[in-house]
Amino acid sequence: MKARDLKPPAPAADPIAAALRATLGELVRDAVHEAFAELRDGEPSRPAVLTSDQLCAALQTSRPTLYRLRAEGLPCVLVGDSPRYDLAAVLSWLHTRSEARRAG
Repeated sequence: MKARDLKPPAPAADPIAAALRATLGELVRDAVHEAFAELRDGEPSRPAVLTSDQLCAALQTSRPTLYRLRAEGLPCVLVGDSPRYDLAAVLSWLHTRSEARRAG
């Protein structure tokens, strides 16, 4: 299905639903524009690596859990003595670990 084949949804009878739909549309449009700008400019708005606090926030977990995962092999790089995390690598590691636990 192509974008030109998509039709906008029928107007909502409820004004609250209409306002939410408009707001959601704006948020999506802004996110898409930002993503394309990052691709065009080659400068992502998110850091390439995360600090421990940033990773804890992204994973919605505690520092003790993060330390336990590091002891179990969570991928990180050290910048001086400070660990930094590539979110994509961490998510891949967690997924692989989860699959292995299910299988074994």
